[in-house]
Amino acid sequence: MKANSQQQVRLNQYRFQQRCFAEHWHECNSLVCMLRMLHRAPEFVNPSRFERYIDWLRQELITTRVGLLELRRSDFETLMIGSRESIESDLLANRIDGAEAERRGRLGALWTAHRCSDLVITTKVVEAGKDNPRGRKGHTDLAAIELTCREEYAAKFREIVGNPFVSES
Repeated sequence: MKANSQQQVRLNQYRFQQRCFAEHWHECNSLVCMLRMLHRAPEFVNPSRFERYIDWLRQELITTRVGLLELRRSDFETLMIGSRESIESDLLANRIDGAEAERRGRLGALWTAHRCSDLVITTKVVEAGKDNPRGRKGHTDLAAIELTCREEYAAKFREIVGNPFVSES
């Protein structure tokens, strides 16, 4: 009987967390905060939606300066974690089961989105710093540029991924 009540308490906590995350998701302007919510609840990651976001990030790199483009593309591909092909290969070779394949797919998509977002945003900030005329005392406000960039990417992430904490019934 006691184990059953503990399960109910955990279930209620889980539902409360999900409801809080769902509400916060709509108002959040921080990509890092959104990704951290998903790191705490990776079961809500939809790998196919994350792949669309990652593809969008890859396209964002195309606008990078020619000298930096190849380096950043190489960095981007290096940051990819748990490709669908490697997971399917492990599954077919019976090195992992279906549940582990699903877990790896979710975590790989989440970490890849996180790491590649940071790379693309950093690249955009560096370029903006080079392109913008210097402000007071000869400095460009890179922190303000980065904040604006992160907010724009959070909005795009939300547009592509949707709200993972709200069921689509």
